[in-house]
Amino acid sequence: MLVPRGSFKHVLLLAMMLTAASAMLITFISAELGLKKSVNNYVEQEFDRWQLYLQKQFTRLPRRYEEEWVDSAELAAAPQRALWKVLRSSRAEWLSLWWSDGRRAEAIGSQGFAQQFAEAVAQRGQSPGTWLFVRQGRLYQGVLLAVQQDEQTGWLAAVHDLGASLIDTFPAMSGMDASVLQHRGEQWQLLFSSQVLPEPTSAERSDTAKRILPWVSALNPDIQLLLHQRTRAAEDALAAVRERILFAGLGALLVTLFASIALARRIARPIEALCAAAARISAGVYRQPIVVHSRDELGVLASLINSMQSSIDLREQTIRQQLFHDPLTGLTNRRGLQDLAGQPGFVQRISRGCTFILVDLQQFSRINDLFGYDQGDRTLISCVERLRAALPVGVEQPHRLAGDCGPILARLDGARFLLMCETPAKPELKALLARIRVNLQQPHLGLPEGFVVNCRIGSASSPTDGLEPDELVRRANLALHSAKRSRHAVAYYQPGQEDANHRRLQITGDIPRAIREGEFRLCFQPIVDLHDNRLDHAEALIRWHHPMLGLVSPVEFIGLAEQSAQINLISRWVIREAFRHLRAWQRQGLTLRVSINLSSFDLADPLTLAELEVELAQGDIHGEQLVIEITEGSLIADMKRAQAFARQVKNYGVRLAIDDFGTGYSSLAQLRRLPVDELKIDQLFVRDLCLGGQDDVIIRSTLWLAHQLGVSVVAEGIETQAVFNHLKALGCDMVQGYFISKPIEATQLVQWLHTQQVVVRPLGLPRLPRLSALEGGEL
Repeated sequence: MLVPRGSFKHVLLLAMMLTAASAMLITFISAELGLKKSVNNYVEQEFDRWQLYLQKQFTRLPRRYEEEWVDSAELAAAPQRALWKVLRSSRAEWLSLWWSDGRRAEAIGSQGFAQQFAEAVAQRGQSPGTWLFVRQGRLYQGVLLAVQQDEQTGWLAAVHDLGASLIDTFPAMSGMDASVLQHRGEQWQLLFSSQVLPEPTSAERSDTAKRILPWVSALNPDIQLLLHQRTRAAEDALAAVRERILFAGLGALLVTLFASIALARRIARPIEALCAAAARISAGVYRQPIVVHSRDELGVLASLINSMQSSIDLREQTIRQQLFHDPLTGLTNRRGLQDLAGQPGFVQRISRGCTFILVDLQQFSRINDLFGYDQGDRTLISCVERLRAALPVGVEQPHRLAGDCGPILARLDGARFLLMCETPAKPELKALLARIRVNLQQPHLGLPEGFVVNCRIGSASSPTDGLEPDELVRRANLALHSAKRSRHAVAYYQPGQEDANHRRLQITGDIPRAIREGEFRLCFQPIVDLHDNRLDHAEALIRWHHPMLGLVSPVEFIGLAEQSAQINLISRWVIREAFRHLRAWQRQGLTLRVSINLSSFDLADPLTLAELEVELAQGDIHGEQLVIEITEGSLIADMKRAQAFARQVKNYGVRLAIDDFGTGYSSLAQLRRLPVDELKIDQLFVRDLCLGGQDDVIIRSTLWLAHQLGVSVVAEGIETQAVFNHLKALGCDMVQGYFISKPIEATQLVQWLHTQQVVVRPLGLPRLPRLSALEGGEL
C-alpha cells in the first residue's frame, strides 16, 4: 500500500528527532550520573583524608605525652613545676600525678575533672591508654600514662577538651562539620555540633553526607563522632558544568533538528517524486519524466524509472498498434473501432450525421485457393488502396479523428471492410458506392485478365437508422445480407429489416423448445393415382403454431433450421411422428403410406438414418409404407453421398422420390445412377399448364423420359379440374394439390377417405398399365 503524500518525510523527521532526543537524554542522564559519582567520589576522598587526620590527632596526644612531656626525673624532683610546664605546652584542661605508694602530686588545671577522670579510670581499668568522656555537654579525651621512678610506678593523667582543640576548629580546617552524639537509654542524643541540624537525632540531610568514626566508638561505646560533608557546595561547583552540558546539548539538538529537516527533505522529496511517478505509471501515463537532482541511489533509481517509462510507453504503443490495427493493411480493426466508439467526440460525430458502409468482397477465398495466400494478401492490399482512392478525402488515423468529420476505413474480418464518413446527399452517396464498385472491379496486379473482384455493399446512416455505433453496424450488415439475397450490388437499410431479423432469431432459438413442448404437428396431403383414383400415399407436411408469433410457415423456419444446423432435429421428429400416425391408422384398420421430406443435411447425418432404422426394427410398419422425398438440388449437390443414402434406404424397402423436379437443373442421365421410384414435378410447371406454352412440352418430355426409365411421376399443385383432366390425358401417374385436398390433420384424413369414398391402394398391389397420349412414342 502506498504511503500518503508527505507522511514519509514526517515519519523520517520524527524518527531523526526521536533519535536525537534519545541521544540527548542519554547524554544528560550520563552526565548527571557522572556528576553524582564525581561528587560522591570527592566526598568519600574528603572523608578518608580527614578521618585519617582526626585519627592521627587522637593518637598523637598520648604519643606526645610519652615522647615530649613525660620526664620522670623532673616529675619526681619538681612535680608541680613539671605539671605546669606540661599543662602550658599541651594546653590540657587538667593534669594530675600520683604514685603507686600513695604519694600524690597536686593536680593542676580546671576543677571537677578529678572525679570524672577517676570514674573513667575505674570503668576502663587502671591501665595506660586514652579514652573519651563527656562533661557538661563537652567532649573530652583522657590520657593515662605510666611513669617509672626508680622502682616506683607513677601515673600521669591528662584531660583535653576536644571541642575547643579539635571539633570547634575542624570546620575551618576541613570544610566539614563534626557532631558528637551520646547514647542515653535507647536513643542517641546530640551533645553538640559545628552546624545546626534540623533533627537532633539525625545528622543526615539531603545535601549532606555523613560518616561515623568507628575508632571513636571504640574509645567509648556510648559516644559517636560524626563527620558531615556538605555536598551542596560540590554540586554548586558542578552546576556550571551541568549548565554548559545542557546548553551544549540544546545546541546540538537544534543543530540536529535543522540537519534532520534538511536531510528529511533531501530524502523525502525524491521519494515523493518516485511515489507520484509510480501513481502516474499505474494510471498509464508514461511520458512525464521524474526530476530528481541527486547523484545518489535515489537519483540512479529515478533515472532507471525514467528509462523504464520510455520502454513501457514504446511497448504499449507497439501493442496498441497491433491490438487496434490490422497487421496486413494497417487499417483499424474491430477492437480499434470499439475503442474509437468509446470516445465522446465519436458519439458527437454520429449525432451530427454519419454513414456506415459495409463492403464485402465476394468469393475472395477463390483467389487464395487458385493463386495462393501471398497473391490474396497483395490483392487485399490493392483493394484497400482502391477503397482509399474512391473516398473524397484521404483516410486518416481514426484515433486522431474522434470528433472530426474525415472518413474512417476499417477492416472488420476477412474480406469485409467498414467505411464511415459524413452522411452525403443521396446522389453523392450513390456516386460514392458506384465509384467503390468500379475501382474494385479494375484489374489487379497478379490476377489473370478478366478476373473481376466483385463486392456487395450495405449502408446505414445516422440519425435516421440509429445513433449507436453497434446499431448502425448491425443495420448496415442487415442491408448487406439483403443485397446478397436479392443479388443486388448495393442495398440500403430499410425500416423493418431488423424486426424481420429479430423474428428469424426468435424462430431459430425456439426450434428446440418447440420440439420439446410439442408445438410442431403433422398435416397430410393425399396423393391420388390417376389410373384408378385410389389413394396411393399422403405427404406429411410439418406445421408450427408459435405461442407468440402464431402460425409460422415451413418455408420460413425450414430454411432457418438448415442454416442453424437444427434441421436434423426436425427431421428425426418428423420420422417419429409419421410412424406414430401410421401405427394409429393401422390400429383403425387402415394400412396407409406416408411420404416424408428430408433435407440435404440429413444425407450426412447418421442419427437420422439410425432413427429410421429404430422405427422399422419394431416390425409393425413395413418399409413399403414409407416414401422419402429429397429435393433435386440436394441430390445433385453431392451425388456420391446421395447414392450411398439411397442404397441404404432401399435396403429397408423404402421408396425414394425426387421432390421439386425441374428446378435443380439436373438431367435424367444423372438421375439414372440413383434407385429413384418417383419424380415430383414442381407446381411451377403445373399451375399454368392449360394455358399452353412450354410448360406442356416440359411435362410431356418428363413423363415420356420417366416412363422409359420405369419411374412414376407425381404432379404437384393441382388446383383445377382442367389441369387434372389434362394431366390424366397426358398419362401422369399421380397428382397432388388443393383440387384433391388441402393438407389436413391425421383424423381428418380418415374422414376424408370415408367422405370421398376413396379406396387405399393395398400393399403389394401392382400398378395398372400406363395409358396416355404418348403410347406411340410421339411427343
